[in-house]
Amino acid sequence: MAKKLHAGSLLRIKRKYQIIEFLESGGFSDIYIGKNLENNRKVVIKILNNEKFDDNIQAEQYWRRERAFINIQSKYSPYALQLIDALVDRINPNNPKFIFITSYINGLDFETWFQHFQDENRLDFYEYLIKYIFYPLSDYFAFVHSHGLIHRDFSPGNIMVTKLKHKKRIVPVVIDWGAGLNFDPATIDRIPSDLKDLPYSDDDQIFTPGYAPPEIDLSKIQIPQSDIYSFGMILHYALSGGEEPKELSGTALKRFKIQWEDYDYPEQLKIIVAKCICYEPRDRYRTFELVRADLKKYLSSLNQNGKKKQC
Repeated sequence: MAKKLHAGSLLRIKRKYQIIEFLESGGFSDIYIGKNLENNRKVVIKILNNEKFDDNIQAEQYWRRERAFINIQSKYSPYALQLIDALVDRINPNNPKFIFITSYINGLDFETWFQHFQDENRLDFYEYLIKYIFYPLSDYFAFVHSHGLIHRDFSPGNIMVTKLKHKKRIVPVVIDWGAGLNFDPATIDRIPSDLKDLPYSDDDQIFTPGYAPPEIDLSKIQIPQSDIYSFGMILHYALSGGEEPKELSGTALKRFKIQWEDYDYPEQLKIIVAKCICYEPRDRYRTFELVRADLKKYLSSLNQNGKKKQC
């Protein structure tokens, strides 16, 4: 078992970093809150757990891949997750430490933020969610997909919501690219294969039950439309007032249909959710640009009515 670092422990990676507290163990790593001793800013320190890999070579390949993914998505905006440092500590050559130092997101995970948001009983509940959470997320994913990245584990647990003090608005930040995969962005407009024809995946499956696409259930590779499915499930979770999705598999997942009459959120948004979560990838939105366009149409329809309305 990997040894946990204690509060006060120091890391020396170009600059000095100090462990403040252990946060959690992820699928392949231990995560800590730390501090940059040069400027006293909080950081997140992520150390891969070598026991989760076949050997050190595989661990280093994983480290290089996630490092590249964080760097690419960080170019979306200054508010995206930022890579501050990355190092392989080879003091013990038989057990090297593969480390990331990333920006600390001063905010709440999406589920916690959403609980507080519901308590506000806002009249513009749906408009606010789309304008400040889901439209920005669709724009973010349009960017990362255009650069050939698939997240593969998009869920409420991998969204942080932070408040920009100088602009008095919130920003959603996608975290944890450890399960990420790259693809040729030139193929994004192609019609996906039927599920039965998708290749099987050789990778370990990392997913969040209820939000994972059918591709996971069938052990198939994930494609850009896999992220769109997860986006749709998160959107429904929020619009339904926080109803957790059921964990389904096999025939039950294939037959799954949302009973729309049980929900009173706007019809335009029901149509968007329904298209995101089609069982077959070829029936979903092809790209996040199309998701973003339909979300923009929804917001525009509210403005055209001359007032903000509660649907």
